[in-house]
Parts: sequence; C-alpha cells; structure tokens
Amino acid sequence: MEGTAVRLVDEGQSASVVMLVHLLSWDGFEVVTPASVRTVVPPAGALEGLPAKAVGRAE
Repeated sequence: MEGTAVRLVDEGQSASVVMLVHLLSWDGFEVVTPASVRTVVPPAGALEGLPAKAVGRAE
C-alpha cells in the first residue's frame, strides 16, 4: 500500500495497482495469501539513500 493505492501481485508475479476504495467495494475480492507470508525485499539498489535504520527494518 502507498497512500490509497494498493499493489496486487498475482500467482504469475504480474503486478497491478488499484485504488483501495475500489478493491474493498469489489464483491469478488478475497485475500489468498496468509498474512503471515512476508513479502520479498526489493534489490538492495532500491534501498540506497535510505537511513541505515530503515534499511535494517526493511531487510
């Protein structure tokens, strides 16, 4: 999530972005991945320039 936008990833790892209000109002929406599954941290280059504490938390 970023603001009111939600990034969704399907089983084939294709991503799409939708507005949260649209997602929550869609009758066919369901969570298929348990909340305990952690997302993959992006490549280290995406974390460059961030404070060390923030990088540590992300990793």
